[in-house]
Amino acid sequence: MIFSDPGDALSSALRDARSASWSVRAAAGRRLAGAAEDAEVAAVLHRLLLDGQDTAVTQDTAEALLQRGDVHGLRMVLAALARADDDTADHLDAALDNVCRQSGEGLARLEALCRALVSDADASVRDEARGILRARDDRVQPPRPPAEPWPAYGPGRRAGGAGRSPEGERVAYRPSA
Repeated sequence: MIFSDPGDALSSALRDARSASWSVRAAAGRRLAGAAEDAEVAAVLHRLLLDGQDTAVTQDTAEALLQRGDVHGLRMVLAALARADDDTADHLDAALDNVCRQSGEGLARLEALCRALVSDADASVRDEARGILRARDDRVQPPRPPAEPWPAYGPGRRAGGAGRSPEGERVAYRPSA
């Protein structure tokens, strides 16, 4: 059995991150995501997140960072999102959708991580985290009453009428079965 030196794997991934091939750069981003705490690796990951040649590199790298499920990975994606052009930002947001917005558990994790990042030292990261939380709050609104009340039937009630319940809540009259 052959064991590879983790340092060699890291060096190889750092070298691959400079490749002319988008698929090699994307694979390097996926491999480097696990070592994102290292300053040298973080700088390379930031460059891959904002890859100007191919957005597949951006999205693959972002998804790998988000799959870590920690503040550090999300922080790197939000820092890139704050500096990205529109096309790159769309792919960073798609990575957030693919990894964090597919389940209630993923959304809860994203919300918890964003709550931690609203006090980040980097203002752009704080703003992006707040934006995600605001967008979530905008999507989760209380139900609105129906635009047209249900038809009302009964003595003294005209069709489409509404009234108040004994508790004072607005109700629409429904036909009795």
